[in-house]
Amino acid sequence: MTQYNQPYPDSIYAKTRNDLTIKKFGAEELIVENCVIGGGLAGINSALALLNNDRRPVALLEANQIGWGASGRNGGFVSSGYALGIKDIIKKTNLEHAKLLHGLTTSALGLIKQRIKDHNIDCGPVVQGNLTASLWDNSKKIQDNIDFLNKNFDENLIYWDKEKVRKHYKTTAYHCGVFDDSAFHLHPLNLTLGLAGAVIDKGGYIFDNSPALDIKKQHGKIIIKCNGGRIIADNVIIACSGYIENLYPKICRATLPITTYVMVTEPLGKGGLSEITDKNYSVIDQRISCDYYRPLPDGSTRIIWGGRITAFPAKPENIANIMRQNMLRIYPQLSHIKIDYSWSGIMGYAAHKMPLICQLDENIWVNTCFGGHGLATTTVGGEVIAKAICGNDKDLQLFKPFKLNFAGGKLGPIAAQAYYFANYLKDELNIWRSN
Repeated sequence: MTQYNQPYPDSIYAKTRNDLTIKKFGAEELIVENCVIGGGLAGINSALALLNNDRRPVALLEANQIGWGASGRNGGFVSSGYALGIKDIIKKTNLEHAKLLHGLTTSALGLIKQRIKDHNIDCGPVVQGNLTASLWDNSKKIQDNIDFLNKNFDENLIYWDKEKVRKHYKTTAYHCGVFDDSAFHLHPLNLTLGLAGAVIDKGGYIFDNSPALDIKKQHGKIIIKCNGGRIIADNVIIACSGYIENLYPKICRATLPITTYVMVTEPLGKGGLSEITDKNYSVIDQRISCDYYRPLPDGSTRIIWGGRITAFPAKPENIANIMRQNMLRIYPQLSHIKIDYSWSGIMGYAAHKMPLICQLDENIWVNTCFGGHGLATTTVGGEVIAKAICGNDKDLQLFKPFKLNFAGGKLGPIAAQAYYFANYLKDELNIWRSN
């Protein structure tokens, strides 16, 4: 069901968001060089990259509020890599190709921090460090993978054995882990709003509560119908992700909307927080339907906990209990803790689990499907698309093997749910064997 002019979900991010005044699109006609559709990180990074390359004017349309979708609802993790594992990327391409793709994401980490500094974006504190924890004993495989990534992809990953993991995380669930000191976490909605403010400061137009209703080509121009008026552009960049619905059929058919869930605990108190960990790193486990969490770095002693993947959304009233049970599986000592916030959100996935970054048609560009990738890849997409529009498509060609494959239509969610369930059972078997 199409959702327009919706308020933010009742989340800790929405409650603590920074102010940014945005207007609806109200003109009869606006002529620009580039029009971006989608006010999440992919769209805003596209607009900002175009402005930084002096391709103006730029207009951006958002159907609801800036960061209303996945960009303002996620765990706030920023790390290198893609949702598709690096060895699967190598199988699809080759080692050198995979190195170039991975390098784009490592460069994005520095670019995000630089933009936060340059535009004085209050989205922190930005906290360095992520632990990928293993729920079963596969230490040899993990160490081999660390060696491979450190050697071939200039990573600096560190192996944590069971003793070290359990010293810092008070649970018997974890058997070992991988520490990444280049990863960090932050307030994703405030990052999105801050980058939108940078677009406005650079002279870009941003319109919220202004859905793009139709896109068509006419006399070499792109006509975008919106709010009783229209935008005429030389290029359009479509960055709508899981909420694209029927806006552009070719992209809709290649996008699988997947729901994930997040909750935030009540304040644990310093003593309560120490019952979990003495670190402020973000944590994620290696399962396909993983848990991820982090202490909020605002001094509140709350834990934000996310995870679970479903093709069919759970009822809103059930989310808190579902996520609470996930937390208690890892930390049963928190059984007395209440949940203050819970919400869900839809991410767009491509069938191959890589983002869709490409030129779809003459003057029509795609920058979407960042589900499961973390926040760095949306920056990559914006830079790659902007460079291509400026005439340099070298990086764009790296994504050519990952096409807009059919995602299954109405049967897609059923197939996805079956896939996730089969892998869930496989993961549970691995956990059972280790215990």
